[in-house]
Amino acid sequence: MSAARRSGSAGHNPGVLKQSSLLFLPVIMTGVVVYFSIWDAAFIVGGAPDLSETVSGGKTSQPLYVGATLEAWRNGSLSGRQLHAELGLKDAVIPAIYNCFSERYPLLDRSEGQPCFYLRTPIPVIGTNTVNNPAMLRRLVLSIDVPVQVIVIVVNTIPGEAGKQDELDMLAAIDELQELIGRSFFKVVRSGCNRGCAGGWNTIVHSTLDSPWWLIINDDAAFVPGALRTLYDYVSSNPNVAFYKLTAYQVFIITQRAVAEVGVFDENIWPAYVEDCDYDLRLKLSGVMVASRPPEFSNIHGDPESGSSSSLIDTRGGGHSGYGQRSKCSHSNNRIYYQKKWNLSVPGCGRQLEGMFQTPHGNPSRNLDSWTFDEEVRARSESCWEPSNRVDNWLREDAASYYAQVSVPGDQPASNWGQNLIRLQPEESELDTISEVQSSGGKDDAHCVSPFAEI
Repeated sequence: MSAARRSGSAGHNPGVLKQSSLLFLPVIMTGVVVYFSIWDAAFIVGGAPDLSETVSGGKTSQPLYVGATLEAWRNGSLSGRQLHAELGLKDAVIPAIYNCFSERYPLLDRSEGQPCFYLRTPIPVIGTNTVNNPAMLRRLVLSIDVPVQVIVIVVNTIPGEAGKQDELDMLAAIDELQELIGRSFFKVVRSGCNRGCAGGWNTIVHSTLDSPWWLIINDDAAFVPGALRTLYDYVSSNPNVAFYKLTAYQVFIITQRAVAEVGVFDENIWPAYVEDCDYDLRLKLSGVMVASRPPEFSNIHGDPESGSSSSLIDTRGGGHSGYGQRSKCSHSNNRIYYQKKWNLSVPGCGRQLEGMFQTPHGNPSRNLDSWTFDEEVRARSESCWEPSNRVDNWLREDAASYYAQVSVPGDQPASNWGQNLIRLQPEESELDTISEVQSSGGKDDAHCVSPFAEI
């Protein structure tokens, strides 16, 4: 199946983790009390589909005849919004309806007799970060086969002319989706820069602060047909769970409880890699409940045609030559920051290790949700992705010395490790120290963060 693959399976057992304990989480299908939660409407696309549908769930079963309505929409007698109104959906949308009669995406085929969509209580928010792959974004949106109230798309832009063109391509694709599905159901945040994973995820949360929970998915992933059909009931049946790892951090649910007790993602970790390690560690230190996916949930990841699982690599190398080396550069800075924050002698992604800090930077005044945006650390990682900087022109700096200078009062120095922060330089640069780079104008004061960042 190449790099594009299904994640999850019907045989996966749901569970909840609390300080390493594994408990069973039941999926409780609510009755008529919650609007639409007992409805399961199917429209099977085929040569001669049976348009008589069945609504089932809870303790009741009754027929629901939607065939005539769907046929009227198919032949143009009803608009998409009129169709949703006929189905009782005034404040939510089912994007998959708009792909019922179209050729399905590879790895997203429905089995014989499987519904095109499901009428359920609407998911409040589905959000994604995106950079430069319109086809994958379209596939993701059209794979949503249950009602959703808001789809949040954070459009990030990478440096250089190729990045600007990627942004225009993404905005054009989003405009087509809005025109097809309905603009009122989208919230599009045009960053004009790259907020990274942590900043993008935080932006999704901040843009819809009143939501009880947020379903966040990578833009190069998509939902397998039927994967979402029990998700709302699964979450609402387990109000004490703070965070759901549906497919690690490729697809996850963060709740208001998690935001209140653990906080949002640390945007000093940029643009990607290690933000999940940091959040995992904070979840464990907080003692909140973390659950796995329901047995029905699965998703695909990557591009089945190219075999790529990363949109950044897939198109124009993300606008960057030497993508791998640039990623290694910023990843190294992220890892060092994470180790310093928690006094870790080894990265130990998300693991509690002997001698580590119990609060960020060992500061008793900091709660688990506390992080202070560090412009200098971001500037170093931004240099890794500046197209004019050479991938082999690395300027190294002793991390312990740097952090000793910039610590917030009460922050403790990390012990027993010696690491180097990295900055890339232009080909012609012969500067030898970080201070020389800064005095030469190498530091960019305009940083790309979410409103949560403490600047």
